[in-house]
Amino acid sequence: MYHDRKKLGALGEELAVQYLLKKGYKIIQRNYRCPLGELDIIAKEGKELIFVEVRTKSTLSFGSGLESITYAKRRKLVQLGQYFLSQNFQHHVHYRFDVISIFIPRSNESPEMIPEVVHIRNAL
Repeated sequence: MYHDRKKLGALGEELAVQYLLKKGYKIIQRNYRCPLGELDIIAKEGKELIFVEVRTKSTLSFGSGLESITYAKRRKLVQLGQYFLSQNFQHHVHYRFDVISIFIPRSNESPEMIPEVVHIRNAL
């Protein structure tokens, strides 16, 4: 089960990257790791830096990907973004936090398996 969740998450992140690239974003880094944790995607839209959290689900039994982001997770994402900025920029940078929720139905639920992508800008 863990392996399947990891594969689903990796697929979701790849779909999110492709989605952002099609929208004209520039991908700066994927899976940024630091002592505080991990950011899924760091991108740029124009001059603005965007920290993107990707949530991928194959069933909506326990809510959508967006609904799975708790207050503690939001707080952690802000800390991770601030850490990245402190390590990489010496001056003020415009930034925001987005969430991309991806729903990939299990094959028995939908034979065509078309992923649903929802992009929430300024989610935090």
